[in-house]
Amino acid sequence: MNDTTIAFASCMDADADPIQNVWDRIRAQKPNVLVLLGDSVYMDFSFGFLGSSKPRGKPYRMSPEDFAEALYACYRKQWQVMSFRRLIGEVSQIAMTWDDHDFAWNNSRGRDQSDCKEAVPKAKRLISRGLFMQFKHCLQTRNSGGSDYPPPPDLAELLAGEDQGIQTVLDVENVRIVTLDGRTFREAPSRLTAWMHGEAQLEWMSQQFEQWQGHKIIASGSTLKLGGESWHDYRDYQWMLARAPQNAIVLTGDIHRNAGPLAHGDPDRFWEVVSSGAARPGAGGFLSIGGGSGRFGILKCGEHAEVRLHETTTEDDSPFRRIY
Repeated sequence: MNDTTIAFASCMDADADPIQNVWDRIRAQKPNVLVLLGDSVYMDFSFGFLGSSKPRGKPYRMSPEDFAEALYACYRKQWQVMSFRRLIGEVSQIAMTWDDHDFAWNNSRGRDQSDCKEAVPKAKRLISRGLFMQFKHCLQTRNSGGSDYPPPPDLAELLAGEDQGIQTVLDVENVRIVTLDGRTFREAPSRLTAWMHGEAQLEWMSQQFEQWQGHKIIASGSTLKLGGESWHDYRDYQWMLARAPQNAIVLTGDIHRNAGPLAHGDPDRFWEVVSSGAARPGAGGFLSIGGGSGRFGILKCGEHAEVRLHETTTEDDSPFRRIY
């Protein structure tokens, strides 16, 4: 059985960086699989007083019609990035999930239906899911060989879609990749009472690995403990400490930096590798802060699992680190 080489990355914005050289660097590593860990588009980022042209909260205030138009335009613009399309055309398999910015807006969540700005109403959830699935289908089919992005679905078609998650399973050679949905079922954070993924989704994830003898990969938009919106802020992290598949590798994004491999549990029950900041520069203006570009990871799964994290300014031929 051949080794499987997985490239993983998150956080890109074609408005802020229409060139995105990171994808050509990834292509040079010759991966079989590309895993996108969320924030594939941004409708809001940073603050207006820092120079952002799409400040936080902007999509929250949009009508459903304007929300659909703006989100579709973001996906279409990402498809038009030629370096991205070159990579998409060469990998054999693509897996992807979303995080807050491609779900809706900064820190957005689906299960909290209060009046707070993080709560996404049903209409916008349905629009978001429909446009995400269109983008995913376009990537996985390479748009059936076409160069133009498909036209937007009718708003009525989007609003008639299924109000459910986007979690999936992908098998490639000796690797099973389970992509989780950490936004649709996310509640307001509480380590004692709230879920990020929902207990049913975590049970489903566990079942996918029960009989699997190969490498076990979990793809998540949110980190396990790092940053401000992690699994650690919910019941999910304690669930993982008790129930995670042995030697699972959790690939995460969100925080605009790389980290890992990080051991979790006792004794080292599972591992986390973070790669975030593929092509999301800072906000611009007089204080260009908060972004990250040029970062990605390469995971090789053969007899062993080993990983290399690539930074903006480092060479792409540094040694791999063995995980197990």
